[in-house]
Amino acid sequence: MFSYAVCPLWLTYDANNFCLQITVGPSFVHIRDVNTNVTTLIEGTTRQFQCRTSSSNPRSHIVWKLNGQIFPADIDPFEEPGEYSGTIVQLSKTLGLGKPLKEYHTKILSCEASNPETGHIVTDSTQLNIICS
Repeated sequence: MFSYAVCPLWLTYDANNFCLQITVGPSFVHIRDVNTNVTTLIEGTTRQFQCRTSSSNPRSHIVWKLNGQIFPADIDPFEEPGEYSGTIVQLSKTLGLGKPLKEYHTKILSCEASNPETGHIVTDSTQLNIICS
């Protein structure tokens, strides 16, 4: 998704110079180390999930959701430079701390990233399957 923005007023313009700011992405978001639609966890253990966006300009807004409801992340997002002068964002969520995993059985854990200027949204998700020992 692309759009154009007005350049800063402090720039000077002439026939040989111009400014173009491109708004891009995110084109995808991915829950790392989850390659299937169902993720199996064992009760009594913990599991950290990491959600990573593609490059986005401006920086993507990223959230975890559980069955469509916002689910707080563990820590602030980690950012690194990306393609096209954009930013890649990564956000972590740990399950199994302070709440039994069995309460998450059959629920959908999703990560959603959006571009705050264009409104473009991408999502990745997995269904949680909890095995009780």
